Amino acid sequence: MQVVRNGWRRAGILLLFVCAAVVITATASTSSARFVANTDNDNNFWEAANLELEVDGAQNLFLEGSGLYPGLMVENCFVVTYFGTIDGVDIRVHSQGQGGSLGRFFELTIQTGSGTASDCSDFEAGGQPAFSGTLSTFSARHGSFESGLLLAADMADGDQITVRASGALRNDNAAQGLSGRFVAVVEARP
Repeated sequence: MQVVRNGWRRAGILLLFVCAAVVITATASTSSARFVANTDNDNNFWEAANLELEVDGAQNLFLEGSGLYPGLMVENCFVVTYFGTIDGVDIRVHSQGQGGSLGRFFELTIQTGSGTASDCSDFEAGGQPAFSGTLSTFSARHGSFESGLLLAADMADGDQITVRASGALRNDNAAQGLSGRFVAVVEARP
């Protein structure tokens, strides 16, 4: 009879372990539900800012001319208007290179101010020139946006500036018959 008793005892212990496992599993399931939560948001949306420059009054942003000689001043004025969805934008001008050999003889002045006539007849300077030197010097110093010549800072939508570019050849016989090409980029970035 002792054998039967041990069998019941073993069955009772086994039953106790099974019940304990069920209780632990149920508790674990209930506990994890307390630490898990979900939410969703249908309003996740991204859109890039819009930066746009409009240039009025300039067929050529800066200068062009042929038959240049010392003392002949060429100039061009243009209005740059910023349209964009963010404020605090800087407008800079930089060179994409100055090809040819005339650049070291051509003296360039860049100035900001007000006025709307492309022939600069109504231009009023807003202070000292932003740049004064040769085309070659401008290209060497201002070859990218980061090193570009600051024309205006902290522009907001609808703000505008007028830029005057003027220049003349130095009185140097070495400039005779030379030519060059100057490519300038006006760019806006926050």
